Amino acid sequence: MSGPSPAFGAALRVLLIQIRDADDPMLAHEMLCVQSRLGGRQVQLFGRNALAEAAEPDWLSGIDVLLIGGSGDYSVHHARSRPWVDPLRHLLDAALERQMPGLGICFGHQLLGLHLGTPVRTDPRNAEIGTVDVEVTDSGRRAPLLRGWGEAFAVHTGHSDHVAGVPPGVDLLARNAATESQMFHVRGTHFYSTQFHPDLSGQEARDRFLAYKQVLDDGSPSPAAEKALRFTPGRDTSNRLIGGLIDLLMTDPDR
Repeated sequence: MSGPSPAFGAALRVLLIQIRDADDPMLAHEMLCVQSRLGGRQVQLFGRNALAEAAEPDWLSGIDVLLIGGSGDYSVHHARSRPWVDPLRHLLDAALERQMPGLGICFGHQLLGLHLGTPVRTDPRNAEIGTVDVEVTDSGRRAPLLRGWGEAFAVHTGHSDHVAGVPPGVDLLARNAATESQMFHVRGTHFYSTQFHPDLSGQEARDRFLAYKQVLDDGSPSPAAEKALRFTPGRDTSNRLIGGLIDLLMTDPDR
């Protein structure tokens, strides 16, 4: 399998594509959280916003790892999203063709699932808010990225949209009763995808949720402050995923 082959000790260039309005208070927060998950690793983190400018495959020039983040106010399958979802799909085509390592997070996960041929649906029966457990599948236990993670682990999640099934050409790595496609891996690549938020600690998830308090409280049967308590600080196992992907690439890029 091909992939980035940095010289030993060279910094990987990581691109985070964001899908957030310019006045979204979580635009900077998301970048800071991802930077925190990278820790002291030799990484250069760059950001582009797909709402501010149409995504182009050229964005991948000189990039070793692609991250596609969440979105505060947009559904990947909504008609109003087409002007910027379509360019993102062209960029995904280029990334997958080049076998570029990457990670889709929440909205990014739904974008990848849709791109691979599985519908994304908005359904309250599959919605999740808070810290939940996901089960590691047989494929997940064999995946180098989840080696030693055990039978299940805690994740922080907040979504009403979901990938309605397991896309073709992927290995399902984690699931739970609410959402079957919690985490998958595109076969033959180092591209992974999670419905949950490995970029967030439990406290950061509370902070992000409360940042949307005014919007969420309007017409909501339970206030955002109560919902924010569903996130559990300290149950932050999934925070290891982003750094773990970087470590995997740096130690054995052809693995």
